[in-house]
Amino acid sequence: MIDFFLALALLLMIGGVIGSFIPIIPGPLVSISGASIYFWSTGYSSPHPVIFSVIVLTGIFALGLDYLAGYIGADQSDASQKTAIAAGIASFLLFFVSGPVGILIGTGLTVLLRELMLGKEFEDASRSAVYTTVAMLASVFAKVGLTLLMLILFLASMLM
Repeated sequence: MIDFFLALALLLMIGGVIGSFIPIIPGPLVSISGASIYFWSTGYSSPHPVIFSVIVLTGIFALGLDYLAGYIGADQSDASQKTAIAAGIASFLLFFVSGPVGILIGTGLTVLLRELMLGKEFEDASRSAVYTTVAMLASVFAKVGLTLLMLILFLASMLM
């Protein structure tokens, strides 16, 4: 019979991996929650405290990387910080209208239009839009990879 807390932890960690594909869902935080619930339910003995610490630190790293990627992309493309914030808001709202595709298109178009409004040439504005969108995509793939690593570490610790 499967332990309720183990099943809940696995569901949350799988949900964290899936949620990492969607920029507005904090997938690593969901995965950390799953591992933490199970760690608590076993009296802090399983997974091993060292493995648990690695899982949590990996999740924290993934969260930090996710937040920094947008700023790094905007900084590298010379887009203003207000443009990056506007792109984040537009992406969030467009997710509800057209899903993940809306996030990509919304980010790119928002950066492009905002930079044009600020007086940049089309070539510079489009470069800013591409850099910011690529940085966002890279952060999604990194977040997915890191939350998948968290799940694999958790599963491996269960088999030991």
